Amino acid sequence: MKNIGFLLLLLFFVIPLYSQHLPDSIQSLIDNSAISDSLKVSVLNEFSELAIRADPKQNYAALQQALSLQDKVGNYQKGITYINWGIYHLYKNEFEKTDSIFNAALNFCELSGDERCIGLAYSELGNLNYYQQNDTLAMRYWLQCVKIFERLNDEYRLARLYNNLSILYSIIDDHEKAFEFLEKSVWMKEKIGDDRGLGSGYYNLGRTYYLMGQKDSAQIYLRKSRLIREKFDDKRGLSITYGTMGLNFKDLDQKDSALHYIRKAIHLDLVLNDSIALEDDQIGLLEILIHFNENEEAIKLGSILASSTNRVNKYKAYESLSTASAQLGRYKDAYNYHLQFSMYKDSIFNADRTAIIDELEKRYDTEKKEQQIAGLEQKNRINELQSRQEKQYRYFLILTAFTLVLMIGLVYSRYRIKIKSERKLSVKNEQLSELNNTKNRLFSIIAHDLKSPLSAFSMLVGALKENSGNLSRAELDEYLNTILDSSEDINKLLINLLDWARIQSNNMIYKPEDEDIQKVVDKAYEPLRLSAKLKNLSFINETSGLGYFDDIMIITIIRNLISNAIKFTPEGGSIAVFNEDQNGYNIIVVKDTGIGMNKKEMAELFESKRLSSSSKNGTGLGLIICRDLVEKHGGKIEVESKVGEGSVFKILLPVKQEQMQVAS
Repeated sequence: MKNIGFLLLLLFFVIPLYSQHLPDSIQSLIDNSAISDSLKVSVLNEFSELAIRADPKQNYAALQQALSLQDKVGNYQKGITYINWGIYHLYKNEFEKTDSIFNAALNFCELSGDERCIGLAYSELGNLNYYQQNDTLAMRYWLQCVKIFERLNDEYRLARLYNNLSILYSIIDDHEKAFEFLEKSVWMKEKIGDDRGLGSGYYNLGRTYYLMGQKDSAQIYLRKSRLIREKFDDKRGLSITYGTMGLNFKDLDQKDSALHYIRKAIHLDLVLNDSIALEDDQIGLLEILIHFNENEEAIKLGSILASSTNRVNKYKAYESLSTASAQLGRYKDAYNYHLQFSMYKDSIFNADRTAIIDELEKRYDTEKKEQQIAGLEQKNRINELQSRQEKQYRYFLILTAFTLVLMIGLVYSRYRIKIKSERKLSVKNEQLSELNNTKNRLFSIIAHDLKSPLSAFSMLVGALKENSGNLSRAELDEYLNTILDSSEDINKLLINLLDWARIQSNNMIYKPEDEDIQKVVDKAYEPLRLSAKLKNLSFINETSGLGYFDDIMIITIIRNLISNAIKFTPEGGSIAVFNEDQNGYNIIVVKDTGIGMNKKEMAELFESKRLSSSSKNGTGLGLIICRDLVEKHGGKIEVESKVGEGSVFKILLPVKQEQMQVAS
């Protein structure tokens, strides 16, 4: 990018001035199809920034081509192009159009997220408001810029912003603050070698000294500004510097120099087609002519300026015409011009005084008519007072109603919060009650089901010991079978109690993996094989494939279901286990030909309240454990049963995501 800038700088100083077209070297670059649109817009924008103050026509040509490529570049380059386009219209004093362009530029910059671009847009919006004499808004934009460029450590832009802020403080006669910012600006420009920017810094120092009446100091810095701006052919900057130099030479009583520089300023205003700057410098020339008693020429120029649309310039023109006419002895003309001067001066600078005078005149007229309309005025005042009281009363009622509604809202809100809290507390109490009931039932199970088999076991062993010599083989087998059943009940109960305790204390960790379903079922059935054999029950394991689950938990579930099937299936019955995939679930089915269940028993099968110490149907703890372990897998357990025909338990486990994709 630096190379592009250097190339443009060289081209800029060798091209003929005021061409309506781009230099051939630039145009050939833009016409080259091998160069990207983004690079073309960058070149055009940099060229525009060089030409913007020296050659408005070439600047216009560059901007037109950059704008034609806007649909092909990003928001940052759009923002920079629109900033340059806005500056072009700003220098033409087309303020309304400039405002819309700068705001569009700011929008593009914000979309790009580039802080430098946003800072440049704010800077130019500040310049626009400065030209429109909206000093407060201009300062607000410029101070926003200062924050941005301080973050970016952009000393080049900061120096220019400090320069602008010095101008604003100078306008409000805060010369100490103006000098503070000027010194920072000039120091920073000297530090970074911004010679072109020093032209503006020296000018503002000179202008500030001029406003303070220090003419010799003003001339030193104005001369420095002139030399730099002449070096860079900064026509717009030279126009401003020449104008102020002319006025300063007037105060130094150097007529020739004053006229020479003010006329050079006017010439550049005409070249730049800057109507506002032209009128300002013509007013300056008018002051110089009056100062040096060139009254005839002053009257000619003043007559032209009196037709200005700018009210400030009108009143200055009439003031000069009045002074020149008086110096020539044309007192009648001087009087008429003075009346015009006073009228415009009052309309601009004495608006408050005029308002006060109007108010006094109204009071005077009112006092003259007081006696005639005293009664009517008094009635109007009473009506006005009543109306005000009614209005205040309405406001009071509205405020009271609003306060009342607010209080009702707060009370209602607190009431709802209280109701929600009570509901939550009620749910918690129900849960706590259920837990207590479960705990009590479990204690009852432990007290009864564990105590009874142990007592029976102890009695049977004692009886076997005492009568071992007198028992037949059949009686001995009967004792041993009873002891075996009792020990199995104790073992099952202990295992279930331990599993339930681990679940309740979250010590049973869920670790799913891909497992062989058939092997898992075999492991679950192995400790129950003897019990099934004693009842002459057939067992079929028809499972196959892999499942994604915690094998320890699933073994516990299947073992409980097979154990129940063995317990409730008559001798000679059958138990089968198989699996299938359906609707995103891997389903493991345990089917028996047992006694079956009715609908009520099925409905309460997996509920905690079913826990009991009944020895007929078992404690129910095993099925509660099955339910909890299946839910840890994100699955569910279902049952189908008919009395006298048997039961079917289904364990529905979610299929692993990868398995679902393979299946599909």
